[in-house]
Amino acid sequence: MAIRLIGILPTLSSLRTFQSLKHSGSAACLRHRRLLSMPSATEPMNVLLYADDLFGGNVLRELGAAMKKGDGIVNSLTILTTCNREDRKSYAIAQWRKRKEIRPSKVLKLTPFLNMASSMNIPVYYLDDDRSFDRLKLALKRDPNKFDIFVVCPTKKSLVAGILPKFPLGTIKIHPSLLPEYRGPSAIQYTILNEEKTTGVSIIDYTTPNDRGKILAQYPHRLTPATTYKTLSHDLSYLGSKLLIKTLENLEVLMQKAKEQPQRKAATFSPPHIPDETMQIVWEKMTAEEIYRMYRAFHGYLAIWTMWRRRGKMYRLFINEMYLPDERVEPLSQNITHIVQCQDAPPGTVFFRRQVPYLEVPCIDGKRIHITNVRVEGRTEKNAQEFTNGYLRINGTLRMLTDPVDCKKPVPKFVYPPGHRNEHKRQVIIDDNTGF
Repeated sequence: MAIRLIGILPTLSSLRTFQSLKHSGSAACLRHRRLLSMPSATEPMNVLLYADDLFGGNVLRELGAAMKKGDGIVNSLTILTTCNREDRKSYAIAQWRKRKEIRPSKVLKLTPFLNMASSMNIPVYYLDDDRSFDRLKLALKRDPNKFDIFVVCPTKKSLVAGILPKFPLGTIKIHPSLLPEYRGPSAIQYTILNEEKTTGVSIIDYTTPNDRGKILAQYPHRLTPATTYKTLSHDLSYLGSKLLIKTLENLEVLMQKAKEQPQRKAATFSPPHIPDETMQIVWEKMTAEEIYRMYRAFHGYLAIWTMWRRRGKMYRLFINEMYLPDERVEPLSQNITHIVQCQDAPPGTVFFRRQVPYLEVPCIDGKRIHITNVRVEGRTEKNAQEFTNGYLRINGTLRMLTDPVDCKKPVPKFVYPPGHRNEHKRQVIIDDNTGF
């Protein structure tokens, strides 16, 4: 009997997307329908999985469930991952306790991914140094048939295709975009930054560098205005794990029908390393919507930042939690202080709303953002109340900066772009760093 993947996606928003797209009759949707309704026709295989906490939790759960079935497509499962020495030692102790049936005297600190692997008793190879990777090559040299296929997930430390060991059934990769768009390791971040409406997951033959391998399967997913990196990576991980199982079940057929990626000139390639400037708030140019979009693109990965002056020294101020208020529900604060009104304050000026509480910061377009959690460089994270008590002496008198300022000089006036309504208005900002 044919098994349809649609029946096991009850709560995901992309299911509604697929239901709405499948009536369009497009070639892509027809390919999705044919793939998801294919019957299983593959022998059980020994799988080597390369993953970590970034994307591997759902994939490990699905492969482990397939292995427990006994008559499924996964005969054995082994993990290749990156971790530090403490995690590696903790995992070895946890496995030793299980073998000896020793009751733990203290709780070991494991990453969620390694904790799940430990509970499933799955063997692990480590890629924290070259020596560990050499042990994997040695194991493959002793037993070339130890693993049948290598499954690569998006991780913080990417593997380079072309230098990997050879496997009988090849190497496949789960990529969090609809290739050929957004090749590279930063696909999720730039998908949100570029205001894409639809993305998805792709499973490709990972034998060609830069994610240019043949496409085996794809599945679409629609973005919402509230989508963040954290929520999107979780949704795509869930979709990718389901699609991976169907791909393994029909691997031989899909390998034969795999298609080369169209080499579009407009195809976007995400850079391997995200520069710090990409996550910096530029108050002279960025509107409230642009700041919030940048926050969504990196929330759960890294924090966006700006500059903050304290006791004459410059620090990076990382914004951990923020949101874009609805002007109809939360109107702009009027006469919040006797010194300056919020609507006339330069962008980046910090006002504290004690009733909520949050930090209200105006932007260049006249709108504002609400910040609820921040962290000063070298300090622990603080909520709006704690930050105000320690860093904001007078409400509405200090502002966040784009560029560092010499500690011996006062904070310069904000330079509005030509034609702005506040270009010639008098700015009242007290540069009072005493008492902090």
